[in-house]
Amino acid sequence: MESLVKKHEHKDYNEVFHLLLLALVMLSSVFYYKIILLSNNMIYALQLAVVGLMFVSLLFQQIFWKFRLTKHHFTTPILLIMLGVFTGMISAYAFHGQDIQISLWAQRFMYFYLFYFFLHILKIPVEQIEKLVFVFALVYVGAYLLQYAVYPRELFEVRLDPSRGTLRIFLPGLSFLFLSYFISLQKVLYKNSLKHALLMLLFLSVIVMSGGRQLLANISLVSLLALLFSRKVKSRYLLYLVALLAALAIFILFQEIIRNLVEISREQTINSARITRLRTTEFFLTDFFPNDLSYMTGNGEAHQWSSYGMEIHSYKVYQGYYLSDIGFIGEYTKYGIFFVIGGLMLMVKALRHRHPRHLLYVKLYLYSSLISLPLGNIFSQPYSIAALCLLLYIIDLQKAKEAGAKKPWRPKVYFPALENEKAGYSVKSRTLP
Repeated sequence: MESLVKKHEHKDYNEVFHLLLLALVMLSSVFYYKIILLSNNMIYALQLAVVGLMFVSLLFQQIFWKFRLTKHHFTTPILLIMLGVFTGMISAYAFHGQDIQISLWAQRFMYFYLFYFFLHILKIPVEQIEKLVFVFALVYVGAYLLQYAVYPRELFEVRLDPSRGTLRIFLPGLSFLFLSYFISLQKVLYKNSLKHALLMLLFLSVIVMSGGRQLLANISLVSLLALLFSRKVKSRYLLYLVALLAALAIFILFQEIIRNLVEISREQTINSARITRLRTTEFFLTDFFPNDLSYMTGNGEAHQWSSYGMEIHSYKVYQGYYLSDIGFIGEYTKYGIFFVIGGLMLMVKALRHRHPRHLLYVKLYLYSSLISLPLGNIFSQPYSIAALCLLLYIIDLQKAKEAGAKKPWRPKVYFPALENEKAGYSVKSRTLP
């Protein structure tokens, strides 16, 4: 009895330790929220240490541990993405003269794709992942509101933009806020959870306060789709009414911000002389590529330690051309065709899976990512990569569960005669009973 208690305690300690490791990787992916107490060099060093931890763990799994793991369904697209990162690094050296060592450092965020494989070693239950995602979303909200309250004093080493009738705070980690919003939306739709309805409004309020038009349009569209296609929702008309009242309440609370957003949109539409994303896209898809081969291999991640990085920086300063503004096309410019194929294959495989009702948020987040594909860097930002890896791991767990339910039970030593008796046949007479 005592040995069983000790074994149970040991298991609990392992679960807590694994959960702490998961939190550490997620915290590293959001740059430790760039709190002002930590310098950028310290943050990058800690990120590199976490990447090293994941790499060593995977190495030990292959050589020593050899744990029985859930089947990985997304290995091929992730390897294609990493192949694109590798070809981009070679191109940066061959076509732009950037040293390999600089490229290895510049593309360090892409190493967070190891998180997908690391999750299979940790074996964290879905419920624990959801709770931790909520924790990170609430920390994001708290940090945002705190910085908003004490401005102009700076608590985080991030961009602060007092425009559009609000203070825009570019805190890293927005992906976990979106994911928490969709988890809450699912709970409201199918469980009528008042707690999650309040959390939804809290998360949505922060998105409105951020002054991001694309973000607000994205989350509104996906929420509307969730309402329209939720077949098992009771009292649908009541839900529509609640959604309308919630939208009205948000407009009343943040009407100054919303009016500023509308006014800025009109001004930017009228001002045709303004450099648009279309011009940036045209430049990076035509004049920027040094040769035909680079259209396949990409150009690599630039860093200001090299002349290539200074060139990219000059495009930002003097021409207003930002690779980050053109989303997936900017990622293609850096990492090439293998990266594009891997990213699209990953999304298609994830969306083709039939998600059960309790995992509706997985599909909603993936749809949101697809909508933001032209403008967002969902495959190259570390916190976006971390959120995506969490969802891919959850899909793997669900597929393993479905496969286990379909697979008939057989004893370790199989006796056909015993199987016939279970089916109702007489073994001796070979006749029906």
